[in-house]
Amino acid sequence: MPGACPKHGIEIRWDCTKCAQPLCPECRPAKWLGEMLCPECLKTRENQRRLVSKIVAPVSYLKHGLAAFLVLAGVLTAFFGGIGAIQSYFLNKRYAAERPAAPYFKAKIHGSNRWVSLHELEGSVIVLDFWAGWCAPCIELVPVFRQLQTRYADKNVFILGVNQDDKTSDFLAALEKHDILWPQSFDAQNPDRLSKLFGVTQLPTTVIIDKHGRIYKSWGKWDRKLSYFIDFLLDRPS
Repeated sequence: MPGACPKHGIEIRWDCTKCAQPLCPECRPAKWLGEMLCPECLKTRENQRRLVSKIVAPVSYLKHGLAAFLVLAGVLTAFFGGIGAIQSYFLNKRYAAERPAAPYFKAKIHGSNRWVSLHELEGSVIVLDFWAGWCAPCIELVPVFRQLQTRYADKNVFILGVNQDDKTSDFLAALEKHDILWPQSFDAQNPDRLSKLFGVTQLPTTVIIDKHGRIYKSWGKWDRKLSYFIDFLLDRPS
């Protein structure tokens, strides 16, 4: 590259990699991906790059989007798997903790001569639903307990509704109006007998008794994890 630049009259120091044009510092050459280019060839290369980018970009976005989706799916799987493990941990911890024995109770099933007692039901998971016909939140749970009764019909689960209405007529009217068909108990002489026995202070209240006759959980509001608790207790050895 001897000689002087024909445009600027100073020493030639490079040749354009693409067109071989001699270049001096005043020619404003530029390096681009390892090439020394004159301004015209640099502009051509940049136009080519833009064209390729328009073609490749959507593919790249799709590729990275798929990668991001797979990462997100993995994170969500791990997260919910971790949540399940945490839930199982606390359920087992609750189960292992010392829990009070359920008070002995005996109740007559409405519409039959059958009586059930804590001792008779030992070995089964018992769900007591304390409710009343005048209690709107209790009535909202009727479809839920209907589903539970169907779901556990052939399993070792006994669901008993314990009605708290003051009058037999109110109890019977609620049964008919809301099509309540699973086992129910109503003590016309002392409607609050079982609620006092279990310390029920509000309606609705649900009490779960495990297969060993111990109170596993009792709460004064609806818990959407009720079936989860029942399944857990069913899996525990008798």
